[in-house]
Amino acid sequence: MYYCYQFVILLCLISVITGYPSYQDQIPNGKNVPHPCKKNYIWKGVGHLQMNGGGKRNVFGEAFSKAQHKWTKQLCEADSDKDGKSNGEELGDPNCVWTAGSKPTSTVGISHPGICEPVDSEECRSQQSYECGGEYNCEATNQTGVKYIDLKFPRTKVPPNETTFMCNTFTVPADKRYHAIAFEPLADNANVIHHMSVFACTEAEASQTKKTPHVCNMSKCRSNYITVWTVGLEGYCLKNDVGLLFGNGSFTHFSIELHWNNPKKRTDYYDGSGMRMFYTDKLRPYSEGAMIFGQQYIKLEPNTPETMVEGTCNKKCSKKTFLNRVNITSVLLHMHYLGVKARAEQYRDGKLIRVLAKDEPYFYESPDLHIFDPPVEFIPGDEIKTTCYFDTKKDFRQRSKTVWWGQGTQDEMCYVIITYYPRMKGSGFHACINTADIDPCDPQGSFGCNATEIYMIGQEAGQEAKNNKCDLGTKECTSSCMGTTEGLREHKCMQGKVGELWRHFMKDQSVYKMAELCYDVLSGQDSVTFSLTTIITAFVLSILTS
Repeated sequence: MYYCYQFVILLCLISVITGYPSYQDQIPNGKNVPHPCKKNYIWKGVGHLQMNGGGKRNVFGEAFSKAQHKWTKQLCEADSDKDGKSNGEELGDPNCVWTAGSKPTSTVGISHPGICEPVDSEECRSQQSYECGGEYNCEATNQTGVKYIDLKFPRTKVPPNETTFMCNTFTVPADKRYHAIAFEPLADNANVIHHMSVFACTEAEASQTKKTPHVCNMSKCRSNYITVWTVGLEGYCLKNDVGLLFGNGSFTHFSIELHWNNPKKRTDYYDGSGMRMFYTDKLRPYSEGAMIFGQQYIKLEPNTPETMVEGTCNKKCSKKTFLNRVNITSVLLHMHYLGVKARAEQYRDGKLIRVLAKDEPYFYESPDLHIFDPPVEFIPGDEIKTTCYFDTKKDFRQRSKTVWWGQGTQDEMCYVIITYYPRMKGSGFHACINTADIDPCDPQGSFGCNATEIYMIGQEAGQEAKNNKCDLGTKECTSSCMGTTEGLREHKCMQGKVGELWRHFMKDQSVYKMAELCYDVLSGQDSVTFSLTTIITAFVLSILTS
């Protein structure tokens, strides 16, 4: 049951970034800015420090943001990177006459307005920290004996929905044991690709999955977390002594979950994205794993300038969940659009030993992946504290209804994902996630309640409703329904903050809808409208098969 809970967390977790290729159309030659160090490479994220966008903005990106993402005369005439050429000169609009949709004065001799060039010059080195060779560069992929396999979707029609999750399962070599050593994105349609999550599973688990692209809530091939790609990342290269194990006697199938974001609900989009996995049969000394921390109980009141949410994996739970000393290699903070700042801290014996990550401000579209090289040590008993701040009042974040934890971008999250080595035994990832002030290692199970028990009570209440002729389809709590749902309403897991969450999770089940109506009648309150997707229902159902 514990690991099933973790799977849902991962499914709902990585919803990290949306690219904005349309911004390229708001500056002259926006799709034609060359990489300052790599010949024949285009710098797609002109306003970011990363070539493909995402992450922190560069100096031109900051200026572009202050100009409300418009090509103004002031922005054109400025020399953002202080290399002696105006932004207009660098982008082919020296006279600052270009307007969106028109042809620039020049399309040749374009240079980067946010990176001082030449990068290696003394003048530029004194003004910026950017250096050639600082991007993704995985030399191990060129080593003798290293092979690759493309885990790629066929070109598939994108539904006219704001958010779609697509799954596909792929067979990987299993004649011997292998280590995956690097992953590179094969991003097809930048207008819709949001992120890609990669999981692995055994032959038995893969037999329960579809081997063709399909809309999914969660793939059944997900017993081991592998990696995630988001816009802005050029690839993921493991340390030279670390790999991800698969093959004979291990995982034989990989699944990829694509997240498509189509806010305009266009009907003419197709996408065939995927990942290229590099692997070798020369096993490395260590295998990599992942840990997840955070807070599950999030309730943000509307029109509130700041709400703090925090969760701490306490010393006792840390010792129980994490059995080995490990080395932390990366940290990623995750919230959605209402998140404004966040941090993750590591404590030992009650003392802060380091801030693992601090994103102030935090941008949902461009989160930072904090890399540790050399890695830092985590020992059982270390506490990880995750703190998130949200705003439901200012500008585009303004909300008129309560916002809860949830999978959708209209909901919120507060998590930190940590990769480490050597991987601990058991699941490919370990979680220590708070729900309100409940101990994450509560022996009663998720949320301090026995999930299977409450599911069975719901089933029994549904059968009793039929016997008592309680119409669960009605929007009125009748006398027969009042008695039918009494046991469900009075169950310990329906009380307090935990009760809020359970009713929130199960809102789409008819017997829970009726229990909520009757609960509101008894309490004299109006019916509460919650905003969690039906995927959470799968959590309870799947526990029965864990």
